[in-house]
Amino acid sequence: MSVSPSKTLPEPSREAVIYKALSDAYPVAVSAKSLMEISGLAWRSEPVLSFHMLCISLAKIRVGLSRQRFRLDRTGSTPEDSYWLHKCVGGV
Repeated sequence: MSVSPSKTLPEPSREAVIYKALSDAYPVAVSAKSLMEISGLAWRSEPVLSFHMLCISLAKIRVGLSRQRFRLDRTGSTPEDSYWLHKCVGGV
């Protein structure tokens, strides 16, 4: 009997999905709207809640990045802005 991996493995966390999108795009910026869509947030129907959830996920990612000598930069703090990974040189 074959078991489907999708039924046995947990879904990746929102943070993992966002981090992968940022890593795949590195060093290019990714729009907040794209990150919300990639991570499964309903930014078209629930823009405020979706952006709020994205910001929470990005804050969690920032904590982990400090140990990896990367930081998360952004063009601003609205859903119209973009985010990207930035390698820290000589410290944070």
